[in-house]
Amino acid sequence: MALQDDRPNRPSPVRLRPPPAAVLRVLNPMVRASLGTPFWRLFPSWMAVLEFSGRRSRRQLRVPVGLHDVHGTPTVFSERPWRLNFAGGTPVTVISRGKRRHGHGELIHDRDKVGSAFVAALAQKRPSSLGIAVEKGHQPTAQELAALGGDMITISYDDT
Repeated sequence: MALQDDRPNRPSPVRLRPPPAAVLRVLNPMVRASLGTPFWRLFPSWMAVLEFSGRRSRRQLRVPVGLHDVHGTPTVFSERPWRLNFAGGTPVTVISRGKRRHGHGELIHDRDKVGSAFVAALAQKRPSSLGIAVEKGHQPTAQELAALGGDMITISYDDT
């Protein structure tokens, strides 16, 4: 007789946990307005704003994000629809820590690459800064992190 888990609906030890929408509605306009000024010091150093054009609308978008260093590459993790603007690559301006840098963003869908990048980012940051929750004492694997869905955008700056 096989042993059965007495908790069949046990939640995953790794799950997405973005900030609540109500918090983002209040915080995002402040982040957009402040990160290019001396007030950037009021926010965590990993916060940034991406400026880019919509691929179809050509409308200028300004999106607050978490910008993380993954093996020396500025990287953004997101499951939000705006990320699709980076499919095939697109010019981007990154506003972070009071500075503006121009570069090129590339959307990465590859689950293995996304999972490995998440592991590298978690080695430096708390899970909450990456928009995820990890059960206490659990060490997430690249496969678990890749299964969360979403993609990553890697950024290469023009001035490097």
